[in-house]
Amino acid sequence: MPLPNNSELLYGLNSEQVRAVTAAFERPLLVLAGAGSGKTLVLTRRIAYLAEKFCAPERVLALTFTRAAAREMAGRLTAFANGGAGRGAPLVTTFHAFCLRVLFEEVDGKRNCTRLGYRGRPRLVPAQIRPRMIAAASTRSERLLLGMDVLELEALVLKRLAFPKKQDGLSAEQEACIETITGRYSIAKKQAGLWDFADFIAGALRLFDTEETIAKHYESKYLAVLVDEFQDTNPVQIKLLKRLLTANKPFFAVGDDDQAIYGFQGADRRTILNFAEHFQNSEIVKLQTNYRSTPAILAAANKIFRKKPGQYGKVLRAGLIAKTVSEQRKPVKKIFETEDEMSIWLADTIRKLKADHALDFSGIAILFRLNQTRDSMEALLKKESVFDSRLPRLLTVHSAKGMEFDAVFLCDLEEGIFPGTRGITHNPSFLELLAAVVKRNKSEEEELGEEQRLFYVGVTRAKRFLWLVSVRNKELYGRTMRFEGSRFLRLV
Repeated sequence: MPLPNNSELLYGLNSEQVRAVTAAFERPLLVLAGAGSGKTLVLTRRIAYLAEKFCAPERVLALTFTRAAAREMAGRLTAFANGGAGRGAPLVTTFHAFCLRVLFEEVDGKRNCTRLGYRGRPRLVPAQIRPRMIAAASTRSERLLLGMDVLELEALVLKRLAFPKKQDGLSAEQEACIETITGRYSIAKKQAGLWDFADFIAGALRLFDTEETIAKHYESKYLAVLVDEFQDTNPVQIKLLKRLLTANKPFFAVGDDDQAIYGFQGADRRTILNFAEHFQNSEIVKLQTNYRSTPAILAAANKIFRKKPGQYGKVLRAGLIAKTVSEQRKPVKKIFETEDEMSIWLADTIRKLKADHALDFSGIAILFRLNQTRDSMEALLKKESVFDSRLPRLLTVHSAKGMEFDAVFLCDLEEGIFPGTRGITHNPSFLELLAAVVKRNKSEEEELGEEQRLFYVGVTRAKRFLWLVSVRNKELYGRTMRFEGSRFLRLV
């Protein structure tokens, strides 16, 4: 991979970004990248900087969580190519794809996965087959003990494979039961030559733990390691990183603890908060200049964590200047009695956005906490002729992470929905639903922090216009209930 000189590498970067890109190689570095602060730009420039100053490009490994993110980074890196020859390219890939590569590669003439007792290329468990395998690995009495049907058990087993940690709320007897079922399921997969995504990482770790020469091979193969979205890592991935890292090997992690919203999938926010404990003699650099949102929207976002103490506190400042009066407008709170009222207002407001500000539907997003309310609002909006069979983007906040829109309508801001509770993510009885809305148990209270971070993610998707929307009377799982406005409305 041909490389640019320093002036090209650092062109267009602010002082915070320059400090992150050019940090010393000897110390592990954590870059706390606030929303819209140029995280991917910094990460790709750091990769190029390492390849120019430290080692050959092909000795650099960058890990992220989605194939889309990996493709984006790899694409940006090719922009540095200028026709030279004789150099390879950094490996930019996901954790799972990297581990699959390790398992399928040959070292000393022997395929690595065969060292673990597998034959042939690893094949993923088909989604339609897995429930049957989980059912076969469990008994009816065990499922009754756990209070789960097969699909709920499947979700828990997959979480246990990815994140082998005691689950909150389970008794010792239930814990033992889950371990037994997970063990049976793992044996059945191995006999059939099938793998889950979580098995790729677990398999690579088992390979490194049992085959020291293989571990040494990969420790020496990659001389610098970088990780994107570090707040989404879990202890298994941290263990993998530590097996790849040796003393004084450059390690560069980018993330934002304020955007840690995947705890329900096994991500452990403590890995970023305890970075210095995991990686000795580390340094922290903050990126706090936001190039996405107007100052008024950033002021609202900063209020969400204004009481946050310590070295992880961040205050976003605008890198762009609001050019018009409309762009200086503060986020607007809207409360409606019914969803019908809300849909009529949405249609009218979106029509005005298109007429007055020439916004296209692709630049307008309506964000929801729950899939169900998104679906019901989509049905209501299709009745509005203003849309001509086209709609703005209707997304959950989780799926909108990493995106940005000129105008955002952040919905579902009712207490019991956003912040939400685990009790309303399935189809509960009326009494269960009522209890979930009016009262939180201890484990749900612990989830409030993640809900607050999810709210922050929703707010920071907006570039120019932001509405915070709540409905008093809302239908949920076939029942109309009355809700109070979310506590999050008071934060901004």
